[in-house]
Amino acid sequence: MKTEMKNSDATRFNIDQVELASLGNGDVVYIRSVSRRMAKKMYPYLAPFPKSATLFAVYSADGSPLILTDTWHDAFFQTTEAELIVCSVN
Repeated sequence: MKTEMKNSDATRFNIDQVELASLGNGDVVYIRSVSRRMAKKMYPYLAPFPKSATLFAVYSADGSPLILTDTWHDAFFQTTEAELIVCSVN
């Protein structure tokens, strides 16, 4: 039996950065877009890429960068392949 979840059914939690960092023992991650400058800072030896490129990074709950890719879908696919839990952070 398939059950649909409505927005009103979702539970939301307000947590701070310290609490977020301790979640999941490395299993909880989030995806966000990053600027070229931030990508170069995270990965100093990164090969050149077009100025128009949009990059996406996967971060562990503690904020450590794990993956850098050029599409959100690829970032999501890689996290699910690694059996990580992707959270929405806004």
